Formats: sequence, structure tokens, C-alpha cells
Amino acid sequence: MFVLQHAADKCVEFSTVAEKMKDNFYSDNMIDSFETEEEAMDFARQVTKSLEAGGFTLTAFASSSAKVLASIPTQHRSPQKVTVNFVMAKGR
Repeated sequence: MFVLQHAADKCVEFSTVAEKMKDNFYSDNMIDSFETEEEAMDFARQVTKSLEAGGFTLTAFASSSAKVLASIPTQHRSPQKVTVNFVMAKGR
């Protein structure tokens, strides 16, 4: 985690990405949500570029959007399909 936090601190080109990196990594996994597919694709490109500058290669990308996944190089996608099915409780 220290190394990822350090990489986020050094991420001056994409300050929004740096903040999300600080808040949304757990161990070596990151989870986040976005309002639009374009926002998710931009973030994926920016976070990948930011961490590559520190010698990291992000892999195992997963998304509920086929369009977002298509924008990720095949070798960087999760080999397993991820099913996200949240059920809202009544009254929420």
C-alpha cells in the first residue's frame, strides 16, 4: 500500500486520478464507479499511465460495461468474468 500511495503522491499529471487512487485501493485492488462509460475509460487510461510511470502494470480490469472492457487491452483484463448484481433492500 505504501508504494501505491507513493505513486499516487507523485501523480501530478492527473490529480483527480491520484485522489481516487488514494481512496479506492485496497491491498492491490481498486474498485470505483463512474457516471459514464467515457469517464470510466478515461480513468482507466489515466490510472494506467500514472502507475506505469512508477513501474506498475495494472491488470485484471473488470467492468459491467462491454464498451469499457473493449477499451482495455486484452492482456490487462481479468481472465474471469465478474458478475455485479446488487440488490437494493426495500425502503432504501
